Amino acid sequence: MELIQNQIRQYKELAPVSKEHEETIDIIVPDVNPDVQNIVYTGGTCTVRERQVGANTVTLSGDVFIKVFYSSEEEGKLYTLMGQIPYSYNYEAGGVQSGDTALVNAKILGAGAMMLNPRKLTLKAELGIDVRLFQPTVIEIIEGAAGDADEGIQTRTEGDTWTYLGDIPEKKIAFNEEIRLISGNIGESDRLVRSDLTWVAEDVKVLTNKAMIRGNALVKVVTLPENGRPAVENTYKLPFSQIVESDNIDQDDAVELDFQTLQFDTQLVTRGEDELYLYCNIFGNVSCMVKKEAQVELLEDMYSTAYDLSYDTAEVAGSMNEPKTIQADATTTIELESPAVQIYDYSWCGRGRTSSERVQGSFYFKVMYASQDGRVCPAGRRIDVEAESDCLCPGSCVKASAEMISVGIDTAGAIQISCKAVFEAPCVCARSRKYIKRAKIDKDVRRGRARDASLVLRAIEDGESVWSIAKQYRTAPE
Repeated sequence: MELIQNQIRQYKELAPVSKEHEETIDIIVPDVNPDVQNIVYTGGTCTVRERQVGANTVTLSGDVFIKVFYSSEEEGKLYTLMGQIPYSYNYEAGGVQSGDTALVNAKILGAGAMMLNPRKLTLKAELGIDVRLFQPTVIEIIEGAAGDADEGIQTRTEGDTWTYLGDIPEKKIAFNEEIRLISGNIGESDRLVRSDLTWVAEDVKVLTNKAMIRGNALVKVVTLPENGRPAVENTYKLPFSQIVESDNIDQDDAVELDFQTLQFDTQLVTRGEDELYLYCNIFGNVSCMVKKEAQVELLEDMYSTAYDLSYDTAEVAGSMNEPKTIQADATTTIELESPAVQIYDYSWCGRGRTSSERVQGSFYFKVMYASQDGRVCPAGRRIDVEAESDCLCPGSCVKASAEMISVGIDTAGAIQISCKAVFEAPCVCARSRKYIKRAKIDKDVRRGRARDASLVLRAIEDGESVWSIAKQYRTAPE
């Protein structure tokens, strides 16, 4: 007797790494800058310079950049300070091996500054790192069995469409450009206090051995005028077009894109007397999650009409599922020492994880507002959100976004924040069944018939099938 095998080469997603780190640094105000009187806004960015996967470890290194905007005794003028902190982390990741694929998403969750004295500040940044890990594996599926006629091998199989992750090729995307600003909303004396980057794929064409991607890097910048006007927001498009090549991409495959920002820096640059440019230095990766389909047969049951036959079974979960969308309401109130009278700007970022049948997420809001005593001040708050759902894959990273965001001021001057938290969480397939993994026929033990009669008359009970009755009496279903 011989088992008929089929091999599927796929990428298996391992338990992800999700960590938060706090980075601090003390900086001295340069001699050319005046004393710090009031901290207006603190922001930050981070880079991923190196990512290495070893035996049960993942190593990441990069830099954290923290920028502070402050006012001095000279009313209406803003000054800037910058701190840079290199980092390097080693994370434990059980089962990961050298050569596995790591997709890294690192971002600043919150940034703040504390004035030790008018010439010295302590800068703090909370860094969130999510790493998805994928390992190439080979799945062996038993699709049937074959034997000599005298062995009387009987098999039952069931067909299935197997959807699996076949490859994860990636391509670098880089921008080093200056955008000339002709909008009257930004002036030479304005300060760029915040910039955000969003990757948008507008078109994906899957061909043999390659995927053609066209999209935009949306750069949103927020500037703060020095004349007391509210912050101004502008968005600029940087188009890109990439071809990602792989020998494992076929025309009928589905491709899911995963963008990772590894470096993002923007600056306002003046050229000549009246020309203002937005300088963008962007470096990232686009990874193509190639989802393939295979028609397979699973050997679910077998027996021999002539000899003793034993087998071992394994459980298969079935095809991959699409991410599940889960929503929950989030709200909070920030009490202030001096009541707020105007919201200048706000920003947020979110992250989440799954645990059993629950999604746990955190949203970090940063608000810049005008207080009743005439100062421009920052305020930050973390909102934790939980939502229940079934069929979740425990310990997975979750895409977290906020919709229907409202940031306002109540009658007491406190800041009220509300939003709809939206999570895209991977879920496991609820359908699972057993299939035969190993089998052995013992020709030293010949099986006799259960009864000596040539004809058996009996009633069919609930749940019985032709297969189960034939197996019971050790005869062929025919």
